Amino acid sequence: MKPIALMRWLIRLVVRPGAMVVDPFAGSGTTGVACVEEGCRATLIEREEPYAEIMRRRIQAAVDRVTSVTDQLELF
Repeated sequence: MKPIALMRWLIRLVVRPGAMVVDPFAGSGTTGVACVEEGCRATLIEREEPYAEIMRRRIQAAVDRVTSVTDQLELF
């Protein structure tokens, strides 16, 4: 189990903004959530359907949160 904060830090440390991150053992999608929150693209691979479904829900929730925040920003 990986904390989202740890994955966000690792992504900021080694990935250029907007780059692609590949996680061949995605599990419940922590890496994907971190990528959404850090503005990176991700290819996530998970063979177990129950985990893949959890991953889909978590990533969609992260996308919704990020979209909600950016919709509330005022541009000057």
